[in-house]
Amino acid sequence: MSAEPRDVWEEPLPPEELERLVRRARADLDGPEGEEMLAHMRFMRRYPTPLDRLRHSTRKFKERSRTRGIARPR
Repeated sequence: MSAEPRDVWEEPLPPEELERLVRRARADLDGPEGEEMLAHMRFMRRYPTPLDRLRHSTRKFKERSRTRGIARPR
């Protein structure tokens, strides 16, 4: 097999293979991967800019720091 690596990416997929890959991708979205992607999309909509995300993380860090060490197991 002497095909260049880029040639593989340029070849069209057979319709059956494309359908199989689409079915597999849709099935993945019904599990934990889909839940994780949905959570990420919600986060990015709520905090769309890097500055928004930095403010959020700073606020959360301060919240956690206030209660740090209050309840320690014995």
